[in-house]
Amino acid sequence: MTPWADIVGAEHVAPGAAVDGVQAAWSVRPGSVAEVQACVRAAAAARASLVAAGLGAHMAIGAPPARLDVVLRLDRLARVIDHQPGDMTITVEAGCPLATLAEVLGAAGQWLPLDPPRVDATTVGGLVAADLSGPLRASQGRVRDLLLGVRVVGADGKVGKNLSIARGYEGRGDGRRAEHTAHRQSGQHSPDPPIAPA
Repeated sequence: MTPWADIVGAEHVAPGAAVDGVQAAWSVRPGSVAEVQACVRAAAAARASLVAAGLGAHMAIGAPPARLDVVLRLDRLARVIDHQPGDMTITVEAGCPLATLAEVLGAAGQWLPLDPPRVDATTVGGLVAADLSGPLRASQGRVRDLLLGVRVVGADGKVGKNLSIARGYEGRGDGRRAEHTAHRQSGQHSPDPPIAPA
């Protein structure tokens, strides 16, 4: 049994996936923030390199990692935590697929005004991490323009404070922020505009 199986369960540990041609020894799929924290701490204790991933559709963006021991797959962290249609805000975990997000928003007559490539294979965390966008960015902005805040699990395994990153919302003190669940990326909180009339 690996230390990873002790943290996330043997069924959520597999031989590693490749990231931009670099093969990892392990692929680990935590199912909670606490498990992400434990995985990050275990990687630090073992001096193992770690890369966070969602569905893996955009892992070739950027330079290949110099070393890779563990791919921390966040696809099990796919929950919609809170949706306040009247406030046009939604809080999700990093592994939430964009299709799930679209379904929840659509039920309230809302949408996320972004059109990234490979929307069917993209998570919210991947969208934010890669700053993906399409032609709508000219009129709607990029994903990071829509975020009210994020919470992260840092390299020490501690959950970071909410980071307010959207212009104009820095002083907002209503407590609505992201549930974040991964090293670097875990959950996002963004305003969601209503669906444009046809």
